[in-house]
Amino acid sequence: MSDRAETKAQLRQRLRFRRASHVAAMAAWERGIVFAHPPSPLLELIAGRKVVAIHAAHGDEPDIARIGAALVDAGHRLAMPRLGESAGTMDFAAYEPGDALEPTRYGLAHPVADAPTLAPDAIVCPLIGFDRAMHRLGQGGGYYDRAFAAYPHAMRIGIGWSVQECDALPHEDHDMSLNAVLTEREWIVAS
Repeated sequence: MSDRAETKAQLRQRLRFRRASHVAAMAAWERGIVFAHPPSPLLELIAGRKVVAIHAAHGDEPDIARIGAALVDAGHRLAMPRLGESAGTMDFAAYEPGDALEPTRYGLAHPVADAPTLAPDAIVCPLIGFDRAMHRLGQGGGYYDRAFAAYPHAMRIGIGWSVQECDALPHEDHDMSLNAVLTEREWIVAS
């Protein structure tokens, strides 16, 4: 394992612990109201973008289901990531709030196999970590990195808890930065 990969692995472990501790310390009512509505700057950023890819929360990730419903009410069409048959592949499938989801090999939920594939104009992705330079640290499988490369004109928005912020994250030349990050405390936009 390279030094850089080892550093990322260590960061992931520390940030997952930080995230889990943060969520465990929150009251149930508090978890129920955060991320209930999309902030106005998010709606402004994605105005005119027809298809917005969101994700189903897993574990202690922020639950953005109500933001998704509000985006539909605002006239956007939703898509969700759907893992492909071969490892490392993912597309985006049509999704409406309340649609049935299927479990994946990683315990995640994604749209059913016959849901039509959509090309997202904006991709909202979960984070393990982020910094103010808009670098992100994901799970490590490269799924979202490949999605960002496949849809280079799609707006890239990270969703995470404020405790996942880092001073600086390691990144590669090919990594695509986020355009914005939403936490329970603030909306951060690339400068």
